[in-house]
Amino acid sequence: ATPAASATRVPPPRSASPTHGLTAWFLSTSQRKLAVGSRTTPTSMAPRNRGEELLAGGVAGIVSRTAIAPIERVKILVQTGAGRSSAGYTGLVREMYHNEGLLAFWRGNTAGVVRVVPYMSATFLCYEEYKAALLGCGAHKQQAALAAGSLAGVTAVCLTYPLDLVRAAMAKPSSVYTSMFHALRSISAERGVG
Repeated sequence: ATPAASATRVPPPRSASPTHGLTAWFLSTSQRKLAVGSRTTPTSMAPRNRGEELLAGGVAGIVSRTAIAPIERVKILVQTGAGRSSAGYTGLVREMYHNEGLLAFWRGNTAGVVRVVPYMSATFLCYEEYKAALLGCGAHKQQAALAAGSLAGVTAVCLTYPLDLVRAAMAKPSSVYTSMFHALRSISAERGVG
């Protein structure tokens, strides 16, 4: 062998056990999978970027809310009694399409998206904050995750309840509201804020 070839050869591992190579491969693969950008530390030790958490929650909310908007619209019509059809859900769907067109299934979706972006963003951010605080207090990992998820959900619902109310009001077929802000102003004037 030439001197250059021997300089590039990797020395054999200290332990020749078959698990050593597997462990080294697993650790190097895990580090690559955990790397985010220039960070190569495990996620629990990586510096947190709250902006990324807010953005991730917002994007996830937009995609999921728009995908399920037709189901939500039919559900709201059934819940409010406006969607009475003798043929059940399929009959209601056919009636909606025939009477209002395809876009009727996404009616009120803008209000839903405006509600779900802060809701999901708050959920993602609060979950991480609560989880870190609970782990810092000595809670077990699974208990901290469960409690953090519950607290994050409660926090997000409390913060976005007015937007949920507007979304439901705008999704009704008898809705007289021209925009989200019109609905918010009218509902608060009619029913009060508290």
